[in-house]
Amino acid sequence: MHPGGSFGESLLTFHDTTLAVLNVLFTIIAFISAYRLYSIKSVNLNFIHLALLEKIYTIVPVVILAILGFPSINMIYYLEESYLSSLTVKVTGNQYYYQYGYSFRLNYPIDSYMVPLEDLGRGDTYLEEVTEILAVPIGVYVRFLVTSNDVIHSYSLPALALKIDAVPGRINSVTTLFNRAGFYYGQCSELCGANHAFMPIVVATLPLEFFSEQS
Repeated sequence: MHPGGSFGESLLTFHDTTLAVLNVLFTIIAFISAYRLYSIKSVNLNFIHLALLEKIYTIVPVVILAILGFPSINMIYYLEESYLSSLTVKVTGNQYYYQYGYSFRLNYPIDSYMVPLEDLGRGDTYLEEVTEILAVPIGVYVRFLVTSNDVIHSYSLPALALKIDAVPGRINSVTTLFNRAGFYYGQCSELCGANHAFMPIVVATLPLEFFSEQS
């Protein structure tokens, strides 16, 4: 699955880099272990410690953790950079639908329910179609403000690497950049009641000109 947003791409790059580092470390450790196992004929039983070796296996893991930790921290802060956003979308979770509001049209909320089985058209997929699709622009930063009116929900879009908890009385903020046109499907990822499975999410990414005309 190709990520459709900048955060998803950053997360995928971080994942691939981490795997590459782990593969290199595994290869080095396996080589050293095999060398000591098959090349050294005797072992010094009086060997207790070696200061240089202790420094190496203390410092090297710290350096590796720092190399892997800094990109992870940067991605966390990147999600909170709300000043970059050109559009804000408010997402409110309800039992059992989502309500959307755009920053340029907050007085006209949009209620998005799951399409019932009897109303599905040809080619539609049950549990994935909604009555109102959230449209967001490509090429600009979009900030999501996520909250809930009743119980805890979770606004999740796997293809965009987004999962934001919707908590009553609290607003969680996430900023991301969409760089690929298409339709992205998600689902409420927090058990929120009897109809939890009937809260699909559909997001469409469109050219920025569409929003210029609407605003």
